Amino acid sequence: MPTEAHPEIQTLLQELVAVRSDTGTTQELAMADKLLSVLRADPYFVRHPERCGAFEQGDVLHRPVVWGLRPGRTPRTVVLLGHYDTVEIDCYGALKPYATDPPALKARMRQQEIHDPGLRRDLDDDAWGFGRGMADMKAGLAINLHTLLTREEGEAGVLFLAVPDEERMSSGAIQAVPLLHGLQQRFGLDYRLLVLTEPETTTGEDLGVVRVTGGGTGKILPVVLAKGVLTHAARILEGLNSALMLAEIVRSVELDTGLVSGDRGQFVQPPATQILRDLKSGYDVSVPEYSAACFNLMFFPTRSPLSLLEDLRRICARAVHRVVRRYHKAFDTMVGMGAMAETARQRFVPEVLTLGELERRLGGAPDFEAFRQATLDQLQDQVRSGRCALPDASIQYLKAMAERGAFPGPAVVLGISPPYYPTVSNTAIGKDVAPYLEGLDEYLRTRYASRLEYLPYRPSITDLSYTSCPDPKAERCLLDNVALAPALYDVPVEQIAQLNLPVLALGPNGREIHRAGEHVYLPDVTGRIPDVVAAIIDRV
Repeated sequence: MPTEAHPEIQTLLQELVAVRSDTGTTQELAMADKLLSVLRADPYFVRHPERCGAFEQGDVLHRPVVWGLRPGRTPRTVVLLGHYDTVEIDCYGALKPYATDPPALKARMRQQEIHDPGLRRDLDDDAWGFGRGMADMKAGLAINLHTLLTREEGEAGVLFLAVPDEERMSSGAIQAVPLLHGLQQRFGLDYRLLVLTEPETTTGEDLGVVRVTGGGTGKILPVVLAKGVLTHAARILEGLNSALMLAEIVRSVELDTGLVSGDRGQFVQPPATQILRDLKSGYDVSVPEYSAACFNLMFFPTRSPLSLLEDLRRICARAVHRVVRRYHKAFDTMVGMGAMAETARQRFVPEVLTLGELERRLGGAPDFEAFRQATLDQLQDQVRSGRCALPDASIQYLKAMAERGAFPGPAVVLGISPPYYPTVSNTAIGKDVAPYLEGLDEYLRTRYASRLEYLPYRPSITDLSYTSCPDPKAERCLLDNVALAPALYDVPVEQIAQLNLPVLALGPNGREIHRAGEHVYLPDVTGRIPDVVAAIIDRV
């Protein structure tokens, strides 16, 4: 099959990979500069400098969205989206100096003893290119950039967007929302479709299919703060350990398939614990009064995140009541042994409520808003100075609110930590993308001996989450439970709803993404995927 239709894309890809851009660092600024320099050096943008630029709005590291526009003969416009950050390179170990030099890295890796037969096979195959970002997602970025720079004027125009920070908080995709509105007004654009060229993760020999998806899963990061009853560890039955409360909650939530949602034959994975800790500042002989956990909870449109939060509340309530029953069972045994007097028994009445409910309860105090703002200012300073990540700041915020609540007994407060990824679906916004794919299966069979497969969702988190919003009021209700919002974090759901862009996601086949063996299938980069992207634009 043809594999070198656009060999210059591989050259461009290696140029992009050579610029290290670890996510959440100022290295991303160098990547933005590289992309902007490529745009500004192109003859088209030399003639039209006003049609490219860098947009930044309040990013903590001042990382911009790099953009370039080639209008068509009509206002119809296709947005090509990609992120320019990558995960770190520490996992390369002794090969770190070569992680961003694809030819040298592959040569060095070939000299090593590789126990994975699949990885060994791909290393010996010239069709695979190795290096940090080769698959995720500088290959897609190179395809989009090449499409922009080589596009002949057609009916539809092309808007290239390269965003930072996808691997952490997706602040770049959120920044892109006001940029899209601004460019729409400035150039009179009619956005018809957004194409994301994220890599397609494959295993085995599954290379004969181009998978195109029309949506993505959502994700919330619930924070559960458990407040126990403080006591000396040697007098444990005089109080209740928050660590035990949280351990029972984690046991109940982790892998709970009752929280799994599905749609049209696709399903998300069960929840997983991402953070788990007590909140003691140092060692002493008291039990932890406060403990906290964060959970990765994914969902499809068939389950609203607000309903999931309510389900989580019920799980927490049941878990805490089991802990109280366990306490009483232990106390009964100790009384029977003559080790405790019945008069020492504690009568716990646990409370379980959301952050929004707690704030409304506290809001009646005349000095609450000043207290809340002072807490936010302090946490904002810690986050912006790099001393505290947003999930940690969220835990601190919930603890401050719980302390303000002065619960007499055990309590659980549920909030949501940034980042929040809404689910996205073309069906949910009533957009039909079938015309953009018409005839592409036959084209792929004829030219590449491949076939096209359309799926409603990608089973992963991507920047697609910030392209449409069918119910901004419901999303705003959920955001009311996000700790730190909107002072430190917000999703402009109202602005996103005004865009409601239909989406398609397709990209080159990649393997070992985020690992030292990250590699991309070069025939996809230089042939199949750019051809499909061009064909989709022609159909808009």
